[in-house]
Amino acid sequence: MKNRLLHRNFLVILAVDALLLSAAWYSAWLLRFNFEIPAENIGLLIRVLPLVVVIKILIFSFFDLYSIRACGAIRALAISSISLRAPV
Repeated sequence: MKNRLLHRNFLVILAVDALLLSAAWYSAWLLRFNFEIPAENIGLLIRVLPLVVVIKILIFSFFDLYSIRACGAIRALAISSISLRAPV
């Protein structure tokens, strides 16, 4: 864990992940309420959103999704998608 925190891009990745999680959660609420969140539910959304983001980041950390091995899997998928698009 300490080595991961010292990685230069870890905090950037964590911040972007928190931002994307927040956007996904807010978008889910927008879809749930047909793009008009009632005023009485805005307060609930604001109170629950930080808790949801923290729990999801903790779960991602528990399953080691922030490791270099997980990034390697994403890179392998990107390379395979490039090779599928290449002409034969």
